[in-house]
Amino acid sequence: MMFIEGNFIKLNEYTNSNRNNKYGGASIKKRMTNMAYLQMLNKPKIETPAKLEFTWYIKKNKGKLHDPDNIAFCKKYLLDAMQKAKIIPNDTHAHIKGFIDNFVIVENKNAVGVKIERVE
Repeated sequence: MMFIEGNFIKLNEYTNSNRNNKYGGASIKKRMTNMAYLQMLNKPKIETPAKLEFTWYIKKNKGKLHDPDNIAFCKKYLLDAMQKAKIIPNDTHAHIKGFIDNFVIVENKNAVGVKIERVE
């Protein structure tokens, strides 16, 4: 399993950024993808096609937690980072056959664990 730490920008914030500035979403996507990419350097390449299981570790805070679908949107950054780091050749249907998302509330920090299972 691969672990990536960070406070990813969620779907609602990404959408609002696109509404406020035509380049806002592109800037966020680039920043979030690079944050994940730097943590994926030197990770082994995986054989595809594969299914990916994401376990989202969400730091407990005093405010309301983000909705699960808002959090799971962040897999876009991770898949693009995996391509950039050459862990996967592409994130098309030929290489990615499905996703599973799990959500765990934790005390310390936001992170995501990615488990990759090769399928036929």
